Amino acid sequence: MAATASINAASGAEEAEAIRKSPWLDAWHDPVAGMSCFSSFMCLADLHAEGDHRLIMCDLKKRMRIYKGTTIQWEQKLLDLPCAVQCFYHEVASPPIPTLAVASGHQVFIYRYMRPYLKFTLPPIEVDPAEVDVWNEFKKDSIDARTAFDKLNMARENGTVLSNISIDFLAMEDPEQQAEYGRKVMDNLQQQQTSITCMEVLKQNMDEPTAVSMLVLGTENRMVYI
Repeated sequence: MAATASINAASGAEEAEAIRKSPWLDAWHDPVAGMSCFSSFMCLADLHAEGDHRLIMCDLKKRMRIYKGTTIQWEQKLLDLPCAVQCFYHEVASPPIPTLAVASGHQVFIYRYMRPYLKFTLPPIEVDPAEVDVWNEFKKDSIDARTAFDKLNMARENGTVLSNISIDFLAMEDPEQQAEYGRKVMDNLQQQQTSITCMEVLKQNMDEPTAVSMLVLGTENRMVYI
């Protein structure tokens, strides 16, 4: 018991020493904020063109918060898990009011004046014809689930980029589970949606803080959308 207390005390002393030697200043700490987020979930923006930047945060609990100083100014529930948040200026205006963009799944939610403004959806991806042929054969009962599994696995080994539906199908080992899953999804394979993995802002014609800019989206299928 005494040894455990000694170890805990030593660990606490090491942690305190590490904090003391850190080059960062702990300017503000809120232990009850409960925000779980990554660096891509945060940005700073002058939302009201008054010279006072707000901290904009999204988290893994599908929430978006805007902090003015150390107080919560605005909070909004999100429809899906976010992957990035950015502020950009889509037009020349006086005063320059930025637009807030939150990327989530295959959609980008746009906010203006801290209100939902519009939604942009990525175009669907065409499924490889070799994969579609296998599922059409399965749909017509020309092949069973095990044969469909073998053909899809062979197509993947030959370099065919499979859809998420087929990847999930290949992850199953039980033939009955494969057949049940195949019957559920065989009509939904003509197109599939990708997911946004990152988002950045690109200035159009000048490198100014309030210059007109565009969103640049990177997706899971290695595409870039502007």
